[in-house]
Amino acid sequence: MSKKSWQCIGESLGTNNTVKILSINACGVDSSAFEALVPALDKNTSMEILDLSYNFMGDDMACYIAKIIANQSERRDNVVWLAGLRGEAPQGDEYKAGLQSLILRYNDFGDFV
Repeated sequence: MSKKSWQCIGESLGTNNTVKILSINACGVDSSAFEALVPALDKNTSMEILDLSYNFMGDDMACYIAKIIANQSERRDNVVWLAGLRGEAPQGDEYKAGLQSLILRYNDFGDFV
């Protein structure tokens, strides 16, 4: 897919709050795709499952995966922290909203530490 296509997908995800599962399998996800997807996933709090299987991503893509995980965690921490400032617990499941499962089957990530 072209960089423009990934940008369109990213823009749509950033404004859509109904998508719960996004499966991008065997699409040749590369760095240009992640450049469009990472900011969109920061804005989207409805997506619960992101499946990136069969893209044969290598270690060079691991930094993007780490950024997605870190951004989701930071957003959840901010919700809890802001509620704590008011002496309250987070309302409902607001702090649980967002990405809960990241599927990375059949990619080429190394196993080094």
